Amino acid sequence: MEKWNGEIRRELDGFRGDTSADFVALAWISEDDHRMRWRVASGSRSERYRTLPVRPGRELAGTVYRIGRTLAWDGTTPDLGRKRLESPIMMAEDLKAAAASPVFRGGEIQGIVLAGQRTDRVYTPDDLKALESLCERLGKLAETAGCRESDSRGMMV
Repeated sequence: MEKWNGEIRRELDGFRGDTSADFVALAWISEDDHRMRWRVASGSRSERYRTLPVRPGRELAGTVYRIGRTLAWDGTTPDLGRKRLESPIMMAEDLKAAAASPVFRGGEIQGIVLAGQRTDRVYTPDDLKALESLCERLGKLAETAGCRESDSRGMMV
């Protein structure tokens, strides 16, 4: 499964470079406890992101998980300052704006990709389409690799 982890990292690094995102991360559901945690990131300031859970229905990634569609928190979002303060990943990475989209595998949400900026930004429809395209590629990679969950080190297995 090292190949799978390498492919994820390449996809996240490529997306970050192509879109000028400061931070891109993948959260994945563990089959053991059915919790979603951040597993792989590109552009992170530390490994702290790995300790942060995704809370279903709360914060940006949790809301995307609950509703199953792409969302952005940016300069057009009402009460963005309060929402940022309630988002552990945005606070840990000092993100001023972020967009997140679900990763589907076998018709089910298996993960979430979050892309963020450390400066103010407004996400365009094209930006969100690019994020959705990344999520589609990651979902296909997961199906091809037979990826089910992640181990204690955060490696996809």
